[in-house]
Amino acid sequence: RIFPETGEIAMTKFRIDSLNWEDDDLPLDHRFAWQRGGMDTVVAKKWTILSKWSQATSFEDLIIGKAGTVTLRAEARDTLGSVSAAMTEGTLTLPAVAPSES
Repeated sequence: RIFPETGEIAMTKFRIDSLNWEDDDLPLDHRFAWQRGGMDTVVAKKWTILSKWSQATSFEDLIIGKAGTVTLRAEARDTLGSVSAAMTEGTLTLPAVAPSES
């Protein structure tokens, strides 16, 4: 999950959550990544890794500096090394311009 789903480039701080995983081999470690483009254009080797594996279930204060759609990925790894991933999209817009005073 990403919050908010839409924001302004270089201004909005996004949070990615990795929640509701079910696994018998606990505890789970989590890792977060992103890449430009929507989920229909995801390229396996072009992920930018945002965090190391840890038990933290969220990554906060992500700021992206170019408008468009991005795909964010949360991975969960169990104690046996099995990894699963979930992806979601976010949209970045240009900052709103304040109306000029007349």
